[in-house]
Amino acid sequence: MFQPRFARPVEAWTKRQTIRARGARVIRPGDLLDLREWTGLPYRSKQRRLGLAECTSVDPVFIGQYALPVSVSGEELCAEGREHFARADGFENLAQMHDWFSRVHGLPFTGNLIKWQPVNGAPKSNATVLDACCGSRMFHFEKDSPDILYVDNRDGVFSSRDPDRRGGVRVARVQPDIVADFTALPFADGRFRVVIFDPPHLGKIGDRSIMRAIYGRLPKQWQALIEQGFRECFRVLAPHGLLIFKWNATQIPVSKILILTPHTPLVGQRCGKAARTHWLIFKKQGEQNERKETTHD
Repeated sequence: MFQPRFARPVEAWTKRQTIRARGARVIRPGDLLDLREWTGLPYRSKQRRLGLAECTSVDPVFIGQYALPVSVSGEELCAEGREHFARADGFENLAQMHDWFSRVHGLPFTGNLIKWQPVNGAPKSNATVLDACCGSRMFHFEKDSPDILYVDNRDGVFSSRDPDRRGGVRVARVQPDIVADFTALPFADGRFRVVIFDPPHLGKIGDRSIMRAIYGRLPKQWQALIEQGFRECFRVLAPHGLLIFKWNATQIPVSKILILTPHTPLVGQRCGKAARTHWLIFKKQGEQNERKETTHD
């Protein structure tokens, strides 16, 4: 049973794990999970079904007094791993997770990390292609293909002034199938045969710029963002699957991007009036190969 604050991400399949104290009921991988929420006070209100799921893993978890350390299956998570862990569990950051566990369960905490995948009722559960940051789906020929799961961390209609457009306004509609961040994708390892990764590429851009409305904006610490994005995209990519990566080198050369992943692209192509846009295709090996030196400025 889930509290209302967690019900929406569970129902949208952006939260696919839960941390539970060890109890009388033993959950094992392969078990069918009936995900539900209380509509009011626990045990005093009706239940609402959020979805059916299959348990994929159960691992021991430990959260320390000040959320330090956090360990899963005896392996202590690094600082970046702890933040990723907190977001995957439905919190905005580690500090919020610490406050919640301290208040609800008390710290230190020992329990189980339970993960699942949808059985039915999930958006496009049979899709084999993931667009990890779809934006307004500008380069898609078919804007709502049943084979593609469209993901973005935004959901809404964004507008900005554009004198070249009729009415002087350009509108970007970002309406993903699932709202999720490409640094913490809510999917099982090896879930997709093809992953499309087209992250924001501009850091120096105005708050009301149409480019920001369409593509988003890179943070100051963009290297960590892109590195984690590559890591997550390759994690959910099936062995021998293809990752299609797009980057515009107007502000940051692609050579500074390729050092953020140990994988080497198979092929690449420049396009655009100034040949600033790069399309690169990576293939995930059965076992990760050592990265070869690559220059692609």
